[in-house]
Amino acid sequence: MSKRKTIPNLPSNINFLNLKSNRIILLYNSNFNNLNDLLELDLSWNKLERMEFGSFTGLINLQKLILEHNNLSLQWKSFPHGIFAPLKSLTHLNAKYNDWDGFLACKNVVTKLTQLEIIEIDIDESPACPDIDYGFSKLTNLKSFVSGYCNFTLFGPITFENMKCLQFVDISRCSISVVLDDSFQGQKQLKHPKLKTIILSHNILSDISFDMSTLPTLEMLNLSHNNIQAFSEESMESIYSRGGQNILFLVFLEQIRPSELPLVMLELVQKQSYIEYPNDEQGNVVFWDKIKETLIT
Repeated sequence: MSKRKTIPNLPSNINFLNLKSNRIILLYNSNFNNLNDLLELDLSWNKLERMEFGSFTGLINLQKLILEHNNLSLQWKSFPHGIFAPLKSLTHLNAKYNDWDGFLACKNVVTKLTQLEIIEIDIDESPACPDIDYGFSKLTNLKSFVSGYCNFTLFGPITFENMKCLQFVDISRCSISVVLDDSFQGQKQLKHPKLKTIILSHNILSDISFDMSTLPTLEMLNLSHNNIQAFSEESMESIYSRGGQNILFLVFLEQIRPSELPLVMLELVQKQSYIEYPNDEQGNVVFWDKIKETLIT
C-alpha cells in the first residue's frame, strides 16, 4: 500500500488530523483553508522540504503542530517569512529533528509565536546564527523548552531571561561545556518562579558552574552522562542555600570502584541519602516508586 504524498480533501469539522509517516514533500498554499476547527495537526516523519506561504491559512484554532523528523531546512528555504502568522492559538510546536542549523530560532521564524507554551526545537550555535538566545527570549509564555538536534556550547542569562512561566528545560545531547553563573538569574528575580526540572544530560560539563540558589523551586536536576568528577565547594553551597528545600539529582557513575568515588558521593552513601538505580526490571519499578515517595514527602 503506497503512502500519501499530498494532503487529502477533508471535512471542515474535524478536530485532530494525523498524517504521520507518509511521503508528503510540500505543503501548498491553503492546504488547510477550511479546517477552522482543527486543534492538532501531526505531519511528523514525512519528507517535508518546503511550505508555501499561506500553508497554515485557516488554522485559527490550531493548538498543537507536530513537524518533527522531516527535511525542513534553510537549504530548501522551507519557511517563508510569516509562515506561522495564521496560527494565533498555537501553544505547542514540535519541530525538532529537522535541521542541524537550528533554523527556527536563527531566522526568527518562531519569535512572533508569543503564545507558545511548549516548544521542541533544533538548536545551532554558529557564525550564521549569532543571536539564537534573543530568538528564544521573546517566547515569554513558555512552560517547556526541549532541544532536538543540538549544537550549543554554552548559554547565559538572555536565553531564559523573560520566561516567567518556565517549568521544564531539556537541553540534553548538546555540546554544552559551560553554564554561565547567571544563566538562571532571571528566575530568582521573579515573584513566583516555577522552574522545577532541568535536564543537561549527555553534554560535556565538568562541574555545576551556575548558582543554584537562583532556582528556589528546582526539584530535579539531571546531569547524567557528562564529565563531572566532583562537585566544587561553591556548587554544594549553592545547593544548601536554597532555604532547606529538597532537590533531586540524577547522577550516573559507571564502573567506578568505591575507592574512586568523590568524597561528596561517599558522604551520601554513608548517610544512606541516595536511591540506587537497579539493573533489573522489578528493581526499576521499585526505584521509581521510591522517587515518587521521596518527592511527595
